[in-house]
Amino acid sequence: MKLPVPVLPIRPIFRTIFTLIILASLMAPTFLSITESAKAETYLYDGTTTTSLNVIETTTVHVSKLSMLGLPNGSKFIYNMTIPTSYSDDGFSQSISNVNLGMTTSPTGVPSSFSDQVDSYGNHYRRYIFNMDGFNGSDLYITCTASFDAVLTGNAGKVNYTDALGTSEQSQYLAATTAIQAGNSALINKNNELLSGVTTEAAAVDKIMNFVKTQIPNQASQPANEDAVSSLSITTGTCVNRAYLALGLLRSAGIPSRYVTGMLYGNTITYHINNGGYTQTNWGSGLHAWVEVYYPQEHVWVPYDPFMDKGFLDTRHIQSGISMDGNASERANHGDFNLAFAGGVNQGVQAIITNAISVSNVKDTPQLNYLYTKSSPPGQVMYARDMQFSPANIPSATPTVEPTPTVAPNNTTITATPNPNATINYPSPTPTVVPGSGARYKLSGSIIDAATGAAIPNATIMLDAIQVNTNQAGKFTFIDALATGTYNLSIDAPGYAPYTRTITGNNTDMDLTIRLTALSASPTSSSGSTPKPSPAAGVLMACIALAGGAMLLWRKREP
Repeated sequence: MKLPVPVLPIRPIFRTIFTLIILASLMAPTFLSITESAKAETYLYDGTTTTSLNVIETTTVHVSKLSMLGLPNGSKFIYNMTIPTSYSDDGFSQSISNVNLGMTTSPTGVPSSFSDQVDSYGNHYRRYIFNMDGFNGSDLYITCTASFDAVLTGNAGKVNYTDALGTSEQSQYLAATTAIQAGNSALINKNNELLSGVTTEAAAVDKIMNFVKTQIPNQASQPANEDAVSSLSITTGTCVNRAYLALGLLRSAGIPSRYVTGMLYGNTITYHINNGGYTQTNWGSGLHAWVEVYYPQEHVWVPYDPFMDKGFLDTRHIQSGISMDGNASERANHGDFNLAFAGGVNQGVQAIITNAISVSNVKDTPQLNYLYTKSSPPGQVMYARDMQFSPANIPSATPTVEPTPTVAPNNTTITATPNPNATINYPSPTPTVVPGSGARYKLSGSIIDAATGAAIPNATIMLDAIQVNTNQAGKFTFIDALATGTYNLSIDAPGYAPYTRTITGNNTDMDLTIRLTALSASPTSSSGSTPKPSPAAGVLMACIALAGGAMLLWRKREP
């Protein structure tokens, strides 16, 4: 399902910044033939399951309401496309190979370039830059494809993690954010209720996941608020609600934890239980979010999906990125992947981003052995690895369970509904360049009055499509901004003539002193040339990307 979203103004001065919230839709997960009369619902396993498959992910960016009169010189559109990568940690791994990335535009012929980059969280992405000079249509379609082979492994091998609560490792993942209010009194009070008498991290995580599943057992379109505290009081929500609530409780308990975005794909997966019984689950295909928990004694990150999995993931999850949270409005917490920007274009621009996933050649190799069933969370089904395994945990006898008929799937489509009042101020990005793609260098400087030499605070500086502002001392910095080549630099400041010039990167940091001419003075720039008219208001479009069923961010959502 595709829904247009208006671009919302933040401040109407010279160059206006806007935020664009992108919608994602997801098939709700479908649960087939739960073959117990079902009261006690965590099934614990030993062993591994592995799936190999081919994946094609197609992302379409539709930019609309562009000016039919033509866009000014310097207009650009930038899209950061996620690149799938391999990783392995305790509990789950994915091996990605034969990656092929493609991009087309309609209309064709829009000049573009790209570079492959890595953000501060280690997320890989391809940055496409489209030169929109003179573009005179109202619509631009960008279609990006990623095809790859994947081998996914969920590990339920026996472990006995006795880590005590509280650690100094990975402490950045204990921090509060706007979306995850770690340390909030409501979250602390809930932990006091849930974790009374608990001494180990593994036991605490288990209780928190049980609570989140029973608190938000059903899927729904995005509520008005998805933050952790708001999610504490709802009974239907999205994968984002569950992830934020779990992360808020975990961090409030002193457990480092992080936000994971990725995709789910369909196909039934069968879990055998005792005496010939079984359960089957069929996730719909779409964007999704879950969490990872850090165990300090083992120095490992273990994935948990608050909707279904504890301690290992089934092989229907493909990870795309990690971050503090899924809020692209705070890029320091979100990272740079799956974001889009535009500069120099007209106001009123809208955009739609849609995502489609197709898989083929799916081959499951299950080697999971059913161990026993726990009686929590009550009335809800989850699959788990026993993180504190002991033979004494296994009941001496388990009831005989016979298979029951398959229940018809519930193929409800879930659509995210964003908060229309979101506003953001974006810092300049600080990507790490992939080795071999070329070093990048810093551009910094001072903006001063040409006549008096006084610093000019709050001036807006655009380097191509990236924006920063001067501080109170008139200083600015673009970190990791320059490679070899040319860049357009433009400056707007209230009361001063617009300033433009071309910057040439030459494998070195660059520091500039730029003198602006007051409008009451001579209209000549410090470079001796007459400044060009200020381009139309720039638009910064943040593709809020993230997860499934109603995750807001445009890249991974869930049930």
